[in-house]
Amino acid sequence: MEEQQPKRQSKGMLIGIIIAVLVAAGGASAFFFLKSSPKQDYLKAEKATVDQATELFKDRYANEVKWAETQLDKPVDSTLKLSADWNDPNVDYSLREAQSIVNNSEIVLNSIYDAKKKELELGINGSLGTVSIDPAVFNVDAENLFLSLPFTKDVLFVNGKDFGKLMKEMDPYYDGPEEIDFSTLFDQEQLAARKFQTYVMDEYGKFLYKELPDEAFESEKENLDLYGEKLKAEKLSMTLTEQQSKDLIKSLFKKVQQDEQFKKLLKDVIIEQSTGGIYAMPGSEEAADTLMEDFDSGIQEAIDSIDENLHLPDGIQSTIWVHKKSIVKRSFAVTAGEEVELQIEGEQLLEKDQQQWTYDFIAIDKTYNEENKVTFTGDLNWDGKKGKDTMKLLVADVEIGYEGEESLDGKERTFNRGIHFNDSYDNFKLIWDGNATHEKDSATASHQFKVDGGIPYVGDITLNLDTEGKIVKKVDMPTKDDAVNVGTMSAQELEDYLYNEIMPQFGMWSEQFMTELYNY
Repeated sequence: MEEQQPKRQSKGMLIGIIIAVLVAAGGASAFFFLKSSPKQDYLKAEKATVDQATELFKDRYANEVKWAETQLDKPVDSTLKLSADWNDPNVDYSLREAQSIVNNSEIVLNSIYDAKKKELELGINGSLGTVSIDPAVFNVDAENLFLSLPFTKDVLFVNGKDFGKLMKEMDPYYDGPEEIDFSTLFDQEQLAARKFQTYVMDEYGKFLYKELPDEAFESEKENLDLYGEKLKAEKLSMTLTEQQSKDLIKSLFKKVQQDEQFKKLLKDVIIEQSTGGIYAMPGSEEAADTLMEDFDSGIQEAIDSIDENLHLPDGIQSTIWVHKKSIVKRSFAVTAGEEVELQIEGEQLLEKDQQQWTYDFIAIDKTYNEENKVTFTGDLNWDGKKGKDTMKLLVADVEIGYEGEESLDGKERTFNRGIHFNDSYDNFKLIWDGNATHEKDSATASHQFKVDGGIPYVGDITLNLDTEGKIVKKVDMPTKDDAVNVGTMSAQELEDYLYNEIMPQFGMWSEQFMTELYNY
């Protein structure tokens, strides 16, 4: 079979995404001087608004945020139970046995996690009808992976340094990495994406601040009537001519082209996203190298073509209105060539007890005189004890919406939420009810999900998700002395072990399981 090569991505798309990230990150960066200017006020308002929205979220969900932080500092034992209630008396006769099994079954995931010591135990078990399923357990530390199976007393383990050897014994044509670094699973505070974001916010925020011309910014006072409130605002405008826009983009591309640290961090992000956190998965390095080759060549092609092929006849126009250091209104427009104009028009009022916004994202095709608009609205209300929220996304005749009510009594939050989808043909709503309690050293939650009106041909069924977490002293890790090291076995040793030890035990276990299930 011919070996498949990693799919090469669109250079333009990759570059566009990265540049969009850079511009957004630069707008929210902080590196300001004491002396105020329209440019500094503009950029400070961007950052202040992001910080304000973040703080409002942390204040409303302070208990949940604190519990999430606790899990990074102390070992936590967490249990997740998934079950269903299928209680429809009108269900088809052929489905009644399945209904009985569903109502008496559950899946249980248990994890004990210590972020500081880099130790994890993950187990899965449950029941199917009245038949219990014994747990399979994974244990991972910075160097080793252990596996305990329900049908054998043996604990199997492989050291990350032996991964390549084991793979070659199983597949003589294996050409992937020699080692796996399990420690990357635990670097929640040092993820590649986080490192990349921090670097971009700092390095490219400073760069954009320096490159944006002071004369492009203007300031004036303006009164607004916003959501029934009269506000005194500072109107801050940024107007870049076509040439200024081209110069800025070209300078940005050249900096990225010469920035080896940026490329290294970007490559780490690509690998991380494709492997779920384990850097040395087979093929991940090669795929990332291919993408970075596309990226490098695409950057140069973009630089060479900007003057001739990039047409921004109206430049870039961006205006924000600032009240009490926070953006309350925004207008953005750019025309690409003579055919497409992109606009963003929006207003928002982020107050402690209510956050409201209305944003229109508009694309105008001047060739065909067509306008495509996406509208995003929101109204979040919270007085410290009770809240009522609505959000809607409108695209042509399609509406996706969220509505929810919740209350907080001490540490317990109770909520009723719904997500709906409407168009000219369908009307669908997912109902999400539940409650959650977050104490200093523990947390419990109960969630119920169901479809309003039931599921076609199935009827009413509710999915239950119950979670529980508590602080524990430590993760009880297996020891290598009491485990079978499959990472150092030869192909013949591995085959003999599986054939003589594992398969007979699996056969006996599966036969007993199927017998119990048949007699259910």
